[in-house]
Amino acid sequence: MYLSSKIYRMKKFITGYILFFVSFVALSAQDQSSLDRCMSLAGTNAKYLKDFRIQLRDGKQGAEMRFTSAISLSKGMIYRFTLCNEGNSKGKLIMNLKNSSDKVVLSSWDEKTGSMKVNLDFKCKKSGLYKICCDFNNGQAGSGIAVVSVLQ
Repeated sequence: MYLSSKIYRMKKFITGYILFFVSFVALSAQDQSSLDRCMSLAGTNAKYLKDFRIQLRDGKQGAEMRFTSAISLSKGMIYRFTLCNEGNSKGKLIMNLKNSSDKVVLSSWDEKTGSMKVNLDFKCKKSGLYKICCDFNNGQAGSGIAVVSVLQ
């Protein structure tokens, strides 16, 4: 009786491990395909540096951007920021890049035309830490990827 319960627990453990592994591989493949799709929008002259996965629930409209992360940029380099939405997003991914003085130096939202850009190029004039701030328009829920690449 004791041996059969050990075998049962071992089978349960192995089954759980296999399910976890298969789920992990499937999610990794999905994440990679989303990243590949986003990188294709960046262009052939863009060399991948880093990506930020953003997933947010509904929030307050007009509030501060809900996702922030620091990134170090070097003077003289031209960086491309590419923004991609996932299919289940209610809103469109928007981004601001702020310098060390917390001043917006680049934005995907063009107030004059009311449009959002997918690719943003930034020629860095001063090396240092910058802050990437992202959200979905009108505080809506969504998921997406912001890819940082350097132009060659």
